[in-house]
Amino acid sequence: MIWYPESVYTIDICESEGELYVLELGSFSCAGGYACDLGAIVEFGAKAAWEDYEAVNQF
Repeated sequence: MIWYPESVYTIDICESEGELYVLELGSFSCAGGYACDLGAIVEFGAKAAWEDYEAVNQF
């Protein structure tokens, strides 16, 4: 089995005293879906997964 890095990552951004800061970078598969448009996240993740599958299997 060949290992491939994830093609999708997440970024947590926080706001403090009116300023935005990067809080954390992480892999998509380990991300929590809090405070986001979960439908959009699932749709994007499914599209990315299908593209990865096609690239690996060369359809």
